[in-house]
Amino acid sequence: MAESRYSRLCERVEDILGSPMKVEKTHEVPGNIGTSHNRAYDVTLGAVFVDMRDSAELFSGNNRELVAKIAKTFDGTMLRMLRAKNCVEMGVRGNTVFALYSVTDEQDARNLVSLVAEVNSAVRLLNILYAQRNLDTVPVGIGASISRGLVMKARCKLLGDRDRIWIADAIHEAIGLAKTASSKKENGRLKPVALSPSLYNLAARDTLPDDVTVVTAFSDDGGAFLGDIRSGALESWIENHFFG
Repeated sequence: MAESRYSRLCERVEDILGSPMKVEKTHEVPGNIGTSHNRAYDVTLGAVFVDMRDSAELFSGNNRELVAKIAKTFDGTMLRMLRAKNCVEMGVRGNTVFALYSVTDEQDARNLVSLVAEVNSAVRLLNILYAQRNLDTVPVGIGASISRGLVMKARCKLLGDRDRIWIADAIHEAIGLAKTASSKKENGRLKPVALSPSLYNLAARDTLPDDVTVVTAFSDDGGAFLGDIRSGALESWIENHFFG
């Protein structure tokens, strides 16, 4: 039984390696990327990763019910805030919530910056609710980037709807940026948002989207633009609801 399984694995790998691979450059991520193992799509992807900092310490307590409540409220809220019509993948990896987006033009990139600002404000909202119950607040780093990348079918039935492979510099950059964010202070304030040069130059260098409020302006930290931006609409709601 094991030998036949290993043989099938080898046959599948040899079949892929021995067949031509067609890479098709497309304007956006196709809605149906097919089932073929010899086709990939070259697309522009946006990536946003929200990293819960110091989560090991936060989740090391003995109150498992409390740990579960924090994890569920944080992850669930972040997933809801990351949803967008051009979102093509989202999920949770350990202490990080992430989403990938099909980026077709500059407006999509600017929408990504707006989304990052809204996610940052949602973190503030969560921390207000935690503090009201005398719970520890959750420090967060948010990293975002865009780049060309590849998407293809994995052809693994166990993955279900997530039977896709994503390869893009934006993904690796956003992961690193999320860890860089909130690592440095300016005038006593942390900078929880980190944008890659590619995203910053396209969507945030000259003017930020109208719905974005700047708490701390972006500054170049050598490969990352660090700052603190928030959603004007959500910040107004927070102020009126909790402090009005």
